[in-house]
Amino acid sequence: MKGLSRRSLIGGVGICSVLPLICGRDAGTSDAIQHSPIILDDELRHGCLFATTSGQCFPDDQAVSVDLWSFRVSEIGSSLPASVGRTVIWDDVFSLRTLTRSVGAALSAVTEWYEFDPCVGQFSFHLDGHGHIGLHVRAINSQRDASASLALIDISSCGLSRIDWPDILPHIRDSYDVVVGFAHWSGCGPALCETVAGNPRIRKALAYCDQFFWTDDKMLGLDGEACCNARSLPLNSLIQDLVRALSAKGFSLGLEKIARDGSLFEGRLRIAPQAIALGTS
Repeated sequence: MKGLSRRSLIGGVGICSVLPLICGRDAGTSDAIQHSPIILDDELRHGCLFATTSGQCFPDDQAVSVDLWSFRVSEIGSSLPASVGRTVIWDDVFSLRTLTRSVGAALSAVTEWYEFDPCVGQFSFHLDGHGHIGLHVRAINSQRDASASLALIDISSCGLSRIDWPDILPHIRDSYDVVVGFAHWSGCGPALCETVAGNPRIRKALAYCDQFFWTDDKMLGLDGEACCNARSLPLNSLIQDLVRALSAKGFSLGLEKIARDGSLFEGRLRIAPQAIALGTS
């Protein structure tokens, strides 16, 4: 992602018009929507745009394909290895009166901030109460190579609506051989066990991950006052190294190697104990 603060990312995007993009609507939805508990008093609906781009092919066809999934607010940038696919979940609350225009704005925002055009690649839009979120995850994964694949989930990224990783990860889980979570804690971060135990969102998300990696500002060599811009370079450098390690041949053994060899990332990364990685502690 281009250099920007979280505030500027959330602050809004330009508006443009597109054709209606709601797909996967169920029959009889109008009545179901009318009585749905997700509807707020001001009639705003929670929805999300799934925008995806495929990575370039590996020169070695035995290497593992890696797709990075993140919500709209993330400190992980766009300077990833060319082999990495990317899915951005741009979520918001929508008024039916401005729904088409708002979806167009989300498409434009993905192009601006993440530097790929979802209209050229693939995208799908989900509105709560209209169809099932799993249909949209499957839709954007339908063209993915059926060879061994790995999803890297930016667990610490977040959105603006109540749609969250625990809602989406069960469907990602069905589309990949391996699902790996990653999180960055600002500052020095609390003890990992305390973080997981005190955050139901993280516990639920980790239940769908085969393994979980984490870092914090101290491990990245930053002090407690580090800003987003200062963090960008070392954090994204770490992500690039992690992706290369995960995509190497024999990636199932690669996870074990990363767990055993703390020097591989020079102290910048930790792998969670298995009980925490599985969300059971």
